[in-house]
Amino acid sequence: MIDEQDAVRDILDSELYTLAALIQPSHLTNWYRFDEENPTVGIDYGNSGYNLVGTSLTSASFVEGIVGSAVDLDGVNDYFTRSPINMANLQDDTVGAVAFWAYIDENDGNTNMAFAVSRDADAILTELGIAFEAGANDNFVITLIIENVNQWEVRTASDSLDQYIGRWVHVCLVQDGASPVLYINAIPQTLTFAVSVDTTQWFSGLFGTAGGQDADSFSIGRVRRNSDGTTLPFDGKINELIIWDTPLISDEVKRLYLSYISEPVKKALIIHKTQITKSVEQTVTLNFPDAAGDLLDAFNGADVAAEPADLIERTPAFFDTSWDKNAMCKVHYEVDLNEMAGGDTVVFTIYKKIDGTNYRLFAEHSYTGVQAIDAITFEFKGTTTMGLKMGAKQTAGVARDVEVRFWGEGMNQRT
Repeated sequence: MIDEQDAVRDILDSELYTLAALIQPSHLTNWYRFDEENPTVGIDYGNSGYNLVGTSLTSASFVEGIVGSAVDLDGVNDYFTRSPINMANLQDDTVGAVAFWAYIDENDGNTNMAFAVSRDADAILTELGIAFEAGANDNFVITLIIENVNQWEVRTASDSLDQYIGRWVHVCLVQDGASPVLYINAIPQTLTFAVSVDTTQWFSGLFGTAGGQDADSFSIGRVRRNSDGTTLPFDGKINELIIWDTPLISDEVKRLYLSYISEPVKKALIIHKTQITKSVEQTVTLNFPDAAGDLLDAFNGADVAAEPADLIERTPAFFDTSWDKNAMCKVHYEVDLNEMAGGDTVVFTIYKKIDGTNYRLFAEHSYTGVQAIDAITFEFKGTTTMGLKMGAKQTAGVARDVEVRFWGEGMNQRT
């Protein structure tokens, strides 16, 4: 049983208005909250920093969710996606879990795909998809296919979806290495295997395929198949979609579900959100001199000799001196790639402090050619030893100016 006072204390003293971070935090690879209500970028608050691109969304596409904001999808042509996928964390995952809250607006008689990792390049199906089948069977359907061979497909009982139409429902799919397990509102479901060729398959099976027909798209609110020839758009709301690279046990699924619906925790969450402040937005132009790999400090554009040693350390005080140095802080970093040319490649490397003096590579983001603005979001984790460094270098192309904007979010000092 959850100790609600402990849960509240954890939220107030440890995390930035997070609930799911209390569950297997070191294995939480992807986390889409939608609290930022950004129609063009779906920020990944997990350990991967894998932001998504919004399509046909507007500011009106965000509504109140179970916690914070949810994305409200029209069931026609709006969604979040990223392609090519290049998700190293998923490519190695043989076990894990996917969880999210969903709200189906109505029984429209269609298959509504809430989440999918799929192949869009051609008609060869390689995908894992979680669908709400609001058609003849009215049930939950989850399928994993590799190069047109259905490895497993599970279904809940016919008409089991009906009771969740027009209300929020929590879905958690777990692969424990033996077979998939589905929890609805933290209750394990009785599943029928329509196909059971290899029930151990998970995300890793979608990559490194025998015929090279790998998955290439990650989508929330649809599936992408055959150059979007098939999409199965989701008509409803999605909130708090999370992926772990370890299987959750039953008690963890219950804890996750209850943490969202527990009123004391939700009240603490609301209080906690009011204590968050945003720092002043700063703009810097990175003057990449040539393609020789010259290294710049990503926060001030200065030339440096080596990373991470010569990069300047940033602490919470760099963004706002009023922040509580013992709480978690977030940093948002936007890269404007419109000035790049086809042969240009720039690389950003993020280092996080692991103890009093040492840094470790946390993430690397590489961009080639003209692209839209991309947002990188990452967090300080720790106590008074929080710190990060960030470098930028051009590895191919000609001299180029790239504009960046960044700001932070942190907790006010408590009085």
